[in-house]
Amino acid sequence: FVAGSVWITADPLGRSPLGQGLFGGLSLAGAGLATAAVPLLEGSLGWRSSYVTGVLVTAAALALALSTPPLGRGGAAREATPLRSLLADPLLARLGVMHTASFAFSVVLGNWIVTLLTRTIDVSYGTAGIAGGLTLLLGIVGRPLGGWAVRRFHRRRYELLVASLALAAAAGAALAAGGPLAVAVPAAAALGLASGVPFGAAVAAAAASFPRSPGEAIGAMNLYAVTAIIVGTPLVGATFALPGDGRIGFAAVAALTAASIAAVPRAALLRLP
Repeated sequence: FVAGSVWITADPLGRSPLGQGLFGGLSLAGAGLATAAVPLLEGSLGWRSSYVTGVLVTAAALALALSTPPLGRGGAAREATPLRSLLADPLLARLGVMHTASFAFSVVLGNWIVTLLTRTIDVSYGTAGIAGGLTLLLGIVGRPLGGWAVRRFHRRRYELLVASLALAAAAGAALAAGGPLAVAVPAAAALGLASGVPFGAAVAAAAASFPRSPGEAIGAMNLYAVTAIIVGTPLVGATFALPGDGRIGFAAVAALTAASIAAVPRAALLRLP
């Protein structure tokens, strides 16, 4: 992921939220491909279906990587920046919080949406899976759409990202409320779409904040999100053993998403191409 994000910065479009949003949407599409392909091949391949498809997709990706031109310097000399300096940077920390509230929290809740719906609404796993799948599917759409919107409405970038985080928080709260399927389905869809919007802006702003070390900056920003996924996924799962069957975990994540709005960096967003 980091290598791909840095590679596309050699192109002017790749340094923009739109380019990073397109890349992010395509990278997330791999999960969508797995969700569609593995069940279809399970009848003929059994438990090997995920491994066989994984090998085939990786082989295709390797062929594409070998056929691409070498990574240029993008007009700026590269240098290594110590991780401690990256983690101490206030702007990168704010971008990390924004990235965590959008990308990481959608992954955490996406892991438990099906379980939540089957326990609180009394629907089948098939129906819950379709509803929960909307979070992943619309996340794929939300990343390039958000990148385009941030580039198109450049004077309203801050307001756009604040609105997307507010919508993601509201969607998480709606799921935590345990309403009927008619509410849960739009909430799952809104969560996926809104969570994808800040992706391109966050990655582009991280790379722009350290133009000589864009890969290190993107990696450090992702450290916040990956840590949140590793810690948050089992913690939300543990709340299913508490009263409410997981509602407490979803409500907590929704509250943290709303609180992250304070971290959105207005000035850094306005400087993006």
